[in-house]
Amino acid sequence: EIYNLFSYPCIIYPITLAKYRLGNFEDAYRGISKPNSNHSYDYFSLVVELAYVMEDYELVKYCYKMMIALFPDIDNKKEILEKIRMI
Repeated sequence: EIYNLFSYPCIIYPITLAKYRLGNFEDAYRGISKPNSNHSYDYFSLVVELAYVMEDYELVKYCYKMMIALFPDIDNKKEILEKIRMI
């Protein structure tokens, strides 16, 4: 049986980050899965950056809202709220 490795949150982040750092933005963007409560804050941040580059502002807003909901103690909460209003 073949497993989709990208369905595992612990694997998708380092693979996506490597593609992103190599400048393969389109490939990294195609490989992301929409973040959920199983993903880390770092993965959400990476998806936000990729979504900005690819001009997917709906995904940016989704990620920011989820980051605030899932990680209420983050230091930059006010900054994120302001960014949501600006999109």
